[in-house]
Amino acid sequence: MQEDSGKAQADEVRFLDKDGQGPDAGQNGGELDHWASALTEGQWKAWQIGVGMALGAAGGLCLFYLGGTQTFGSVGFLLAIAILLLVPNILQRSLSRSIHMGRITSILSFTLALLVYFLINLPA
Repeated sequence: MQEDSGKAQADEVRFLDKDGQGPDAGQNGGELDHWASALTEGQWKAWQIGVGMALGAAGGLCLFYLGGTQTFGSVGFLLAIAILLLVPNILQRSLSRSIHMGRITSILSFTLALLVYFLINLPA
């Protein structure tokens, strides 16, 4: 019994690529995947940088602006996590191209928002 489950697990692992997705992942992508694959490498980097900056700024806005209100409170923190972690993961699953540059840009943009927030609210 244990040998059968080990063999089934080995067969499953054999058909997965390095991202844990099957061999057809990204092959039958939607309209977004077709659009992204039609871009040149320079255009793709520019889009990644723009989207990364927008995600970092949106995460900073959620954390510092919405998180500081009584209405939203800690929901701003949860929205920032969703924007900075979940949105890139969802995009990566639906695209056949790497979004590594966009992730790095969003982290740097969020770090810049964090720095600006602390400089503005620096105690006197």
